[in-house]
Amino acid sequence: MYIQNRFKRKHSTSSVLFKNIIYIFTWGSRIITTRNKVKTILLYPQYPGRKAVINKMAKSLGYNITNNPQKNHQLVVYWQDSTYREPDSVIQSLAQKELAVNLRCTNISKSKVDDVFEDVFGYSSIVNPTTFSGLMVKKSEINASHDGVIVQGPLTPEVGYIYQKVINNEHNKQFVVDMRIPVINGRMILGYLKYKSISSRFANFSKNILSIKEPEVLPINNLLTAKEMELITSFCQRIGLDYGELDVLRDNYDKKIYIIDVNNTPTGPTVNKKLKKVCVKLFEAEFIHSQHSNDTKIYTVA
Repeated sequence: MYIQNRFKRKHSTSSVLFKNIIYIFTWGSRIITTRNKVKTILLYPQYPGRKAVINKMAKSLGYNITNNPQKNHQLVVYWQDSTYREPDSVIQSLAQKELAVNLRCTNISKSKVDDVFEDVFGYSSIVNPTTFSGLMVKKSEINASHDGVIVQGPLTPEVGYIYQKVINNEHNKQFVVDMRIPVINGRMILGYLKYKSISSRFANFSKNILSIKEPEVLPINNLLTAKEMELITSFCQRIGLDYGELDVLRDNYDKKIYIIDVNNTPTGPTVNKKLKKVCVKLFEAEFIHSQHSNDTKIYTVA
């Protein structure tokens, strides 16, 4: 049987069949409306969820998305929602013939992120828990765990966890503020300010939705200096992030920024519907710019 797309195992056979029927119908409609010039993006090995930003952009631009490498496509994106990506023969084979977005972004563990961050920025958030005296943050290495907890050092470290300084990102007595910075081909155009209650500062943002201050979207120049943006671009190049989002904190004490998380399969943005559409339109413009830029060219949809 010729399979259109593969979906996560949690989907039933009937659900997969229905999704593929919808895909074929949408593909056919776009063939007609574009006079057989529809563009297709291969996201491999996983098919993106409906909340993924790239799904929203593709839908708005009239592009098809598939995770079937046998389908004709104009762009390859290495799309796998995991902290560590194992070597994949299919994506490696594709990369020998065409550029693959995020091909080198295979490890987004907390320690890897901080290692690259320290190499680029020259300072680190990591502390040695066996010798550090004072409060520190204990976090799982696994991305999107949202299990951070403040502990007292010194202590004996647990395997699979990192220990960081407590970054003072308090907005006021009620909230802390995180920056989420989208990056497309090394370029940044805007950032989100996400406010969380101090009592649940390490929880997933969506879990705080009833007790938060409304998120803000600001031009990138309002959030970062030119030097900080230059360093972030270098960081993304070093860790292999062509497209994704970064979690960044600014410390109220030393005024420095700290990259604490990398997301190479971003969802969102976590803002109201009207503002979300504006953000996606801006991403689309940057996405198209990346296709025709004279800079290092990673996007080849044409």
